[in-house]
Amino acid sequence: MIIRGRLTKNDRCLIWNLRTQKHWGSWRMMKEFSNKTWKRRTIDDLIKKIDTEGTTARKPGSGRRKSARTDTNIKLVGELICSQEDKPRSHKSPREIERQTSISRSTVRRIVKKVLWVLGAIIKFCPYQTVLPGLT
Repeated sequence: MIIRGRLTKNDRCLIWNLRTQKHWGSWRMMKEFSNKTWKRRTIDDLIKKIDTEGTTARKPGSGRRKSARTDTNIKLVGELICSQEDKPRSHKSPREIERQTSISRSTVRRIVKKVLWVLGAIIKFCPYQTVLPGLT
């Protein structure tokens, strides 16, 4: 049984070159590259895309939308994750933020790790925290 996989980036470049320079069709490509496990329909779809758009790249914005990491959620988590000015050590845990905001705990952790901490924006939300661990 032959397992047919997705087209790699090199396969896409090869098909694009053969289509634009030699005007080959899917049957010719499959005949010449019989060692590849390409499906004819996949090659036909890619050829159609090459002919209409001139590229093999995906359209910008065609992926899955990031609905949880919005600006409002980032701001909300940033405010809740830090200690208050008059109450030291009063920050909220990811579980408490989850209960308060209905943003999942994993998303809260992801926002803190990938958005607030990495970009240094945690300083913006935590002005009373002077020394950040690992950033001296």
